[in-house]
Amino acid sequence: MKLSIGKLLPLLGVAGGIVLGLYIPLQIPKEYTVMVAIVLLAAFDSILGALKAYVARDFKLSVFLGGLVFNMIVAAFLTYLGNILNLSIYLGVIFVFVTRMFKNLSRLRKMLLNFDRNSDKL
Repeated sequence: MKLSIGKLLPLLGVAGGIVLGLYIPLQIPKEYTVMVAIVLLAAFDSILGALKAYVARDFKLSVFLGGLVFNMIVAAFLTYLGNILNLSIYLGVIFVFVTRMFKNLSRLRKMLLNFDRNSDKL
């Protein structure tokens, strides 16, 4: 298997992010912890969707980036709106994103295992 820079770039990005996270001290104010958690959940949902699309050979960078930014903005806005209205709207956002994440993980698992519903063979 021949490794190219295109295949190594995501791994380098993850490694760089881990190193930055470990060595750059960042404290999130208590008021923003729910907002940051919801935005990270939205980002993780988009990343899982991109991974599923990549395995299905249907990945488009523009769709991924657009979905990533849009999901994060909508999640942050709904959480902010819930804080203003003193409602726990973020719980609905959590439900939607976690449901989508499990659906993407299920589809990804089936694709990776090449599961055929008509037989018991993998």
